[in-house]
Amino acid sequence: MSASPKSPKLVIFDIDGTIIDDDKRVSDNLVRLVSKLEQEFGVAFALASSRPPKSVRLIQRRLGLNASFASFDGGLVFNQQDTQAASFPLKKDGFDAFASMVERNNLTLSVFSREDWYSSNLGYWTQREVRGTSINPIETSFADMSRFVGSQSTEIYKIMVRGEPADVSIALDFLAKSQLSHLNHFYSGRPSILEIVSSRSDKFKACELIRKEHKVSAADVMYFGDGINDLSCIKRYDLAVAMANSHPDVLSASKYQAESNNNDGVFKFLRGAFPA
Repeated sequence: MSASPKSPKLVIFDIDGTIIDDDKRVSDNLVRLVSKLEQEFGVAFALASSRPPKSVRLIQRRLGLNASFASFDGGLVFNQQDTQAASFPLKKDGFDAFASMVERNNLTLSVFSREDWYSSNLGYWTQREVRGTSINPIETSFADMSRFVGSQSTEIYKIMVRGEPADVSIALDFLAKSQLSHLNHFYSGRPSILEIVSSRSDKFKACELIRKEHKVSAADVMYFGDGINDLSCIKRYDLAVAMANSHPDVLSASKYQAESNNNDGVFKFLRGAFPA
């Protein structure tokens, strides 16, 4: 674990692979430390995640926070009063062709609106996501999903595909040549998952909105993350901390490193940044 830097005024947490372990738990140690740092040191906290708002709010409550947060990798940003501060829905052109390809390859398709999650199949891959996020989707046929997404009044913030790695690879190849990818941003953080968000979604830009809300300098922001979608923050914040379980690009870009999410890494590193 890297030596701890100076004490921050604002701490921003990624969620999956960072403050929750592989059993999807936030440690009691971290919960107590967050409360102590808020009360005794006046530290502010925020969350930045690819999760939908409902799921992020569950983590807020577990941490005992009324905090600003970013969902969908910055596609939706909420301030401390839980009022929307920014919204970047994705462009939907090309969705029907992509959905047809997903159906042909027996993959599971999920679509996320501002508050709801729609899934083409409630089987194995969706249940893995349910276990991770603690929220439940609405089962929706591919045909109904296409009609729903095609409505001009519908704003979509994330499209997700899950399945066997070989099948997800087919979806990646298709997406790279499709209109949907030319208008949006996509990435595969794990071989069994593909996520699409707006090209305007960016965790760093979202965190900068949160930083300005709290009126602190960038030099006083500590950011913890592990995934490729955290890279913009890891590169730009001087007090950025990569988890030991991070994507290799994240590890190579970070100045500081914490122990893994399964070894209470955030708690240990953050505790070391403040006087005992």
